[in-house]
Amino acid sequence: MSTVDTLDSYRQELLDTVAEILGDKVQPDDHFLDVRGDSLTAAIINDRLIATRGCGVELSLFFESETLGELADHWASLVTEAKAAESEAVNHG
Repeated sequence: MSTVDTLDSYRQELLDTVAEILGDKVQPDDHFLDVRGDSLTAAIINDRLIATRGCGVELSLFFESETLGELADHWASLVTEAKAAESEAVNHG
C-alpha cells in the first residue's frame, strides 16, 4: 500500500468515524458544526481515533478546521508520521 493509499484510507476512517458517532452521513466539505458536532462529540470521536490508531488531534481542530476533509487530512498526516516513527524506532531499536 502506497503512502497516498494509506493517507486516503486514514482520511476516510476519520470521516466514517464522524458519521458513525453522529449517526448521519458527512461529506469532506462539511464543517464539524454544520453536522451537529459539539465539544462532547469531538471528544468522543477523538477518543475513538486514539483507541483505533493511537493518535488523535487537538480538540480545537474540530472547530478551527474549515472542513471535515481538512481535519481528516491533518489526522491522516499525524497517523502516518507516528507509524513511520514507530517503524523507524523498531528498525533501529
